[in-house]
Amino acid sequence: MLRMEGQGYRLIKNVSPRLCDFGLVRTANEKVGDALKTQGKLTAAVEEYRVSLDQRRGLSDQYKSNAGWQRDFIGLLCKLAAGEALDDNGDKAKALLEEATNLAGEYNGSDRETLIDSISRSFRSITAGQAPK
Repeated sequence: MLRMEGQGYRLIKNVSPRLCDFGLVRTANEKVGDALKTQGKLTAAVEEYRVSLDQRRGLSDQYKSNAGWQRDFIGLLCKLAAGEALDDNGDKAKALLEEATNLAGEYNGSDRETLIDSISRSFRSITAGQAPK
């Protein structure tokens, strides 16, 4: 069962309940997380990213041949890792980046090497005690 929750879901539901399809909600949760992070509300941002991650994990697992969804899922893993690192959760951040690294190794999109390089830079930042950019 897909999790339809988070501030992104509540926002869409309040504006127009008919818009509450899965794709819009998963994007909304991530965008709300981005806005919260920009406002310095890191804990709330990380929670929105986690909700979106759970939703995207389902899509990623179900549609392994969809390179766009795979890339989006890997990107969200990195974004959540950065949030966890900023929130002093280095071990969680490293685990998320390890998962992203494993998935990027299987990813067949044309930007595979760029994605792997980005994950590697994030991993080095966290290992050095800094939050990835």
